[in-house]
Amino acid sequence: MRPLVVTCLALGACAAPLYPRGQVAHAPPPEALALDLSHRACDRIHADALPARVSGDRQGSAVALVRSGARLLAYVADADSRSIHTVSVDGHRELVRTRLNGTPREILVLADGRVVTTLADRARFAVLEPDVDPDAPLALLCERDAPSEPSGLALSPDDGKLLVTSSWGRALSVFDAGTFTEQRTLSLPRDPRSVLVDAAGVAFVSHLVGAKMSVVDLKDPTSQPSLVDLAVRKSSPLASLGDKLAMRTGSQGYALAKVGLPANVAGAAGLERVLAPMVSVDPGDPVHDRAMYYGPPFDGVPKESPIVSVVDPAAKQTLSKFLLATTGGKVAGKCLLPRAAAVRAKTASLLVACAGTDALLELDALAVDPFRAERRRFSVPAGPEGVAVDDATGTAVIFSQLGAALTVIHLDPIEPSPAAEASRDAGPVPTTPESIALDYHPAPALDAVARGRALFYRTDDARIADDGLACASCHIDGRDDAITWSTLLGARQTPMLAGRLEGAAPYGWEGKRATLPAYISSTIGNLGGSGLTASELDELAEYLLVAPGPPDDASADARLVRRGHELFDSTEQGCGGCHVNGEATDGTTHDVDPSREAFDTPTLRFIRGSAPYFHDGRYPTLEALLSDPGSRMGHSAALPEADRAALVAYLRTL
Repeated sequence: MRPLVVTCLALGACAAPLYPRGQVAHAPPPEALALDLSHRACDRIHADALPARVSGDRQGSAVALVRSGARLLAYVADADSRSIHTVSVDGHRELVRTRLNGTPREILVLADGRVVTTLADRARFAVLEPDVDPDAPLALLCERDAPSEPSGLALSPDDGKLLVTSSWGRALSVFDAGTFTEQRTLSLPRDPRSVLVDAAGVAFVSHLVGAKMSVVDLKDPTSQPSLVDLAVRKSSPLASLGDKLAMRTGSQGYALAKVGLPANVAGAAGLERVLAPMVSVDPGDPVHDRAMYYGPPFDGVPKESPIVSVVDPAAKQTLSKFLLATTGGKVAGKCLLPRAAAVRAKTASLLVACAGTDALLELDALAVDPFRAERRRFSVPAGPEGVAVDDATGTAVIFSQLGAALTVIHLDPIEPSPAAEASRDAGPVPTTPESIALDYHPAPALDAVARGRALFYRTDDARIADDGLACASCHIDGRDDAITWSTLLGARQTPMLAGRLEGAAPYGWEGKRATLPAYISSTIGNLGGSGLTASELDELAEYLLVAPGPPDDASADARLVRRGHELFDSTEQGCGGCHVNGEATDGTTHDVDPSREAFDTPTLRFIRGSAPYFHDGRYPTLEALLSDPGSRMGHSAALPEADRAALVAYLRTL
């Protein structure tokens, strides 16, 4: 979820006591606030043993577990407070908060006890060292550059390689895990997120959009990424033949986990499966007549439905082929916003943190689709963003971003006393989840924004949609799902919102809504929602107006960009007449598609990461848009190829 601390900066509210002092010790701002640590050595400070990671975990999450002697501790990467919280899991209290120089997204503990965290807004990751005293703050050792918006973290099985995914930079970077020198960086499809490495040394990367998984063989330094297609078909007795044959796309690919197959399965000893919780999406047929807004009518399988895609890492292909109709209703408390996952090997349990419903699901990790084999679910505070599990003790720890809390769940039941056993016929009594508040409280000026953010991620709210969807279902973290939806007005692609709405009125592809609350209300109506109150619409709008867009990315050929800027502003091309200064708009509509009515001029902010393009998503790339001789926007198709490349280079900087 988007870091609220950036929102506070946009509101100018950070002068208020954003980090109120309580009973928790606080580290002073690290020295890197004034120094560039990108070239400093990352060597350890202490000779003594540091807290050790549990279960040999080599995959990042928003929360990581370590043991310091007999104490179980959690490190929490909190984007809102720009901090790492150190929490005593056994003592049920926060020990210390270490301030960072950016918004952390994932955290990972190295074999020697050092800690790595990605700083999504600074195109860097940081390496820190815990003190031998867990009550002391972590020491910042160094920082290293990574492509734009570093997100996921993982280690190779031998702990020799550190892998970093970069969401906005569309990359997987491989570093030496000892020296943190970059070994290579590979380009990936858009929005890579979670990463793990299997026992054979093959890296698997999830993607927020597109129903795909990237695969890289780390043993071969010349290997290039390949793709595993995670698309499935629906299986429902109510669906037409055409709908049954259609391949669904997907979104919400935040998490990955892996599970070992049991030794009692013939020939399966030592084999693994990669598990990818996501949401399978049917946007409807954009070509034929539409019966409703946003996707096909309900036929037993909702247009958005959770699925765990099961991948055979040896064959590098998915074993999941169909999405089954399992309910007669459209809304059933499903996990439509899966955010994190972990496996407890001892019980072959897949733990999935679900935003929107604010729950931790315990699933059968060996099922054909673990989402269809739910064992238990636990309520947690709002906005679960990370999960980690201590396999030996069955202790699961969940970090809730919106609730600013950690939840501790003991998965193994407690045996009742003889007296209690005699008084009841039930079996062992499961423990109750315990919540630990984290020391972070936004300034009062952010209350409305916080309420708007909570609404944005709420699923199963009939006021917002009649099929359980949240705003974040299509606008992933305020951005977009890369999907073109069928609607009553024709095909419409999902626009990116975060960082693009200020000064962009009127709103909607047809430009019919003068204000953002009016546009939100119209969209809710199209989704079948009964409607929000005026104050709730205002709060949603407040959040969206300050939700931070992607980070800046300065990596570009200055000469090429300069030439592209000249072409953009030239009278021959006329781009700048409508798309004022590239980012603003002329606030009016234009007849750019003779088969339809006029369309609003969209902002071009962050255009490089929001494919496909045009209102109906007809152009998969900027190059395709600019080279279409039938386009009624400018005359870029007549330009020499080098000039079109320059124009693309400029657009990618906006």
